[in-house]
Amino acid sequence: MSYTFEYEDVVQVLKNIVHARGEDYVYEQVNGNCVYFDTEKQQPSCLVGHFMYETGVLTSEDDFAEYEEEDADNLLYKLEKRDIAYFDARSQSLLSWVQSQQDRGHTWGDSLSDGIDSVSHL
Repeated sequence: MSYTFEYEDVVQVLKNIVHARGEDYVYEQVNGNCVYFDTEKQQPSCLVGHFMYETGVLTSEDDFAEYEEEDADNLLYKLEKRDIAYFDARSQSLLSWVQSQQDRGHTWGDSLSDGIDSVSHL
């Protein structure tokens, strides 16, 4: 199965994730690392990991395992090359932005709102 995501859909899913966790949530690294999936808790960990899980793109520890060393840009690139998921340019930029900001210690709410602002010109 292959997924195709448009910007508006990506924004809505991210908003739902941020709302569920809380806009003031600050991502906590797992054992000192930024990971898409927390193998100890058996659940998605970071914002992009939650996106992939909630949309059904990656849904298990095994699915996530092969991408754990990748930044968001490389993750999206590999998903496209493997015919798993396609994202328009604004969606790619937004997912990369929120991941980067989250990894720098910004709240999920700020990461998303700043990301939306940063890609508005695309």
